[in-house]
Amino acid sequence: TARIPMLLELFPDARFVHIHRDPYDVYLSRMSQFDSAVRWKALHRIEKHEWEARTFRYYRALMDRLCAEAKSIPPGNFVELSFESL
Repeated sequence: TARIPMLLELFPDARFVHIHRDPYDVYLSRMSQFDSAVRWKALHRIEKHEWEARTFRYYRALMDRLCAEAKSIPPGNFVELSFESL
């Protein structure tokens, strides 16, 4: 998602599939990841509120970048579908 220009440069006819989820589900999944793995396996201590802030920051940055860069994909080469429809 974050490398659309580079991928189009390497593969001008590339096709992209964006599978999206409800942002609330993404948040719950990331927080569950913190509780089940990050807290216990991180190389340095990270507080839950820091993980939550990162989750919001990264999600917004990723979606903003996708919205801006998806416009450069040729018509017909970009498909969006929901996670639930899979």
